[in-house]
Amino acid sequence: MLHTRTSIENQQAVALKHLAYCQANDWADYDPYDALNSQIFKALPFLDFRLFRLGFTQAIKRFPLNLRPLLLVPKTPNPKGIALFLMAFLKLPKSGLLDEENLVPATAQELAALRSQNTPYLCGAIAFPGRPTQS
Repeated sequence: MLHTRTSIENQQAVALKHLAYCQANDWADYDPYDALNSQIFKALPFLDFRLFRLGFTQAIKRFPLNLRPLLLVPKTPNPKGIALFLMAFLKLPKSGLLDEENLVPATAQELAALRSQNTPYLCGAIAFPGRPTQS
C-alpha cells in the first residue's frame, strides 16, 4: 500500500503532537490500576484491607469519569511506555516521520532513571504500593 504525501504528513503531525504531550507531562500519566497511589487512600489506613483495595482499584478503573485528580492520585512515569518510545525514536527517523536525533539519549536517560534499585540487572518498576500488611 502506497502512502500519499498527505498521509505521511498526517502521520507525522499525529506523532509530533503525541510526543509534545508526553514531553510536556514529563512522560508521566495515569495507569488503569493506580488507585492505591491516592494520597487520600494513604491517609486513611483503616481502609487498607484486601477486598476494599480490590474494589477501590476496580471502581476507579471502570468509572466513566477520571476521578484520579479528585483523589490526589499522582501521574507517574511507566518504564515500559518510555522503553516503547525509545524503540520508536530509533525507528521513526528511517521512516521519515521524525528527525529529532537528540530524543534517543534523553529518553534513554529517563528510562535509566526509573531503574529498580538494589537489583544486579536493569529493570523498571511501576510506582504501585508494596504488598499490604493486612489481609
